[in-house]
Amino acid sequence: MRLQRVLPNASFSYVGKLYQERQSIEDEDEIANARTAAELCNAGTAAAEISLIGAGTEQDAVRAAWTAMYDLWARKYPNHIINGFGSLEGGNFYSLKPWVLYEHRRFLQIDKPSADSIRDEAVAVLIWVGTNCMHAELERTVCVSDFSGAQRDALERVEVIRAETPAMLKPGSRRPRATIHQRTHSH
Repeated sequence: MRLQRVLPNASFSYVGKLYQERQSIEDEDEIANARTAAELCNAGTAAAEISLIGAGTEQDAVRAAWTAMYDLWARKYPNHIINGFGSLEGGNFYSLKPWVLYEHRRFLQIDKPSADSIRDEAVAVLIWVGTNCMHAELERTVCVSDFSGAQRDALERVEVIRAETPAMLKPGSRRPRATIHQRTHSH
């Protein structure tokens, strides 16, 4: 509205669609930074998995993941910015974020890591990394000992979905528009 007062003879057009289309296409630099973030994620995930298989706790696995990511960043990408999000109250200065959770807390993704020993459990390893403003997230389930049939069934279903996903990914192409599917229930 202010521009219309200052420029009364100008015509204004909505550019939201144009802006959204531009934001939906990554350039080579963005793709390279996303790959770097994914490489850091992978290093953290591998370290967490090794820790858990070696009878580590959630705390041990988080520490191993964070250390692996930080060391790789310092050695290979020291000039990449790994800051998270900032605010007037301060910033999130490291976007190397590992979560390792099991039991009912596995799906909370907000809890602090436990020092309890883990047995007979499927453990969620969730890694989030941002570098040079591009982000990657990697999730892996690590099976520690034997775990229940219900957990096994759920994980097998997830594996089917994950196996089908890569065929749908096309870096550098437009992202599909989000759609909302509504279900109607009849009684």
